[in-house]
Amino acid sequence: MPSYLSQERGISLTSAGALAVIPAAAAAGAVIVGGRLADRLQGHQRKIVVPSMSVAAVALILMATASGTVAFILWMTVATASASLSYMPVYSVPLRSLPPELTGAGAGLITFGGQFAGVIAPTAMGLLADRMGFGAAFGFLVLGAVLAGVVAVATPQDTDSFRRSLRLPQPTDGIPAPLPVESEKA
Repeated sequence: MPSYLSQERGISLTSAGALAVIPAAAAAGAVIVGGRLADRLQGHQRKIVVPSMSVAAVALILMATASGTVAFILWMTVATASASLSYMPVYSVPLRSLPPELTGAGAGLITFGGQFAGVIAPTAMGLLADRMGFGAAFGFLVLGAVLAGVVAVATPQDTDSFRRSLRLPQPTDGIPAPLPVESEKA
């Protein structure tokens, strides 16, 4: 965003960096709200991810086509906050469903995926912006929002379906069943 605001809107990088605080603050609040929603829905991330990513995709298109800087920041804030609603729901079902001895590995795998995307996306956006313009770079973000919605629909939505998909023992009384130890497997 700072590069875009500097190159396309003529705003100093210092001012662009200061403006970046607005969507970041909205994102921080949205992560907390998303976590609360995930708890209330006991997972079922598609109920949060699909609508929030749909709003994010539309806001990204409006952001990319905004004529003024204020509108750009407004739509970016909406896009960022909407996408951030999905962070905790993505963790919800795996962490609720995995046996205690796998929750760290599960959280690590999810975090790794997010961090890897955080490395790839800026690089891809930079290449797209350099070769095809900022419109293509913003289009890449829209594609990401659509992909997130599709994945949310295709993944298990609750503990039972998640554990079945991994062939883990089913929990009893809402507590994930521990994995059998090596001596019990034989």
